[in-house]
Amino acid sequence: MRIHAGRTPVVALSGRGKRLDKILWTLLHEVAHVVLGHVSAQIVVEVLEEDDDPDDTERQADEQAGQWLMPRPLPRTPDRVSAGWVQAQAAERGLAPIVIVGHLQKRKVLDWRTTLARNAPNVDEILRNW
Repeated sequence: MRIHAGRTPVVALSGRGKRLDKILWTLLHEVAHVVLGHVSAQIVVEVLEEDDDPDDTERQADEQAGQWLMPRPLPRTPDRVSAGWVQAQAAERGLAPIVIVGHLQKRKVLDWRTTLARNAPNVDEILRNW
């Protein structure tokens, strides 16, 4: 969800998709809209679905979010992605392994039902302690 109130951009995220990587991606995507100047004076509620055909501003926000999240691309993905490979890539980049898994899912390298996403951390505990 992207809201612009007056002159101060405000980003509000719903509780949908509480998985850590999804919340992180959504936050970076929405901040990218602000940084790229895609905001206006009206309230905008953005609901993104996997099947949506993104327009130019959505593609630009995705690209910017991707650059912030992973400025150095992953090496060639092995034919069979293992937990060890994911953990090594995450450690090398200082990211949670689920961020690597989510990135590969978004690129359609991994299925959304992959066992590598099982028991993925969500933001509930982080927000509760914040």
